[in-house]
Amino acid sequence: GKKPGYPKPSLRDRLRHEAGWSFVRVTSKEICAGALRRGGYDLLVVPGGYAPNFAEALGEHGGRCIREFVSEGGGYLGICAGAYLGSMWGFELLPVEILDIDHWARGKTEDCRLCSTAAGGGGAGRGVAC
Repeated sequence: GKKPGYPKPSLRDRLRHEAGWSFVRVTSKEICAGALRRGGYDLLVVPGGYAPNFAEALGEHGGRCIREFVSEGGGYLGICAGAYLGSMWGFELLPVEILDIDHWARGKTEDCRLCSTAAGGGGAGRGVAC
């Protein structure tokens, strides 16, 4: 079923304040309509939440749009549920299998820091879609 309230707004704040990133929020409908190609983004950030909601909203077409974006040099940063979506369970961006999807290790840590390297640029180039 659907789980309301995702993605959490705190990710946006953390990306902005801790890592100094600027970004544009894109919806699943915009991704399916080609926003990643037209927007000139460097990176797609998919936050934590409930991966089946994201997968359902994007559908196969949205997954194909994300795979094309990455294959053409765009970056993909999956955090928690967003990482599941990048696996073979989701959009097949990396050859990583989920062994026990029924017992996702969900939790919090106060020890998480977001930063970028000079090579990553923190979205200083074309922009970050989130």
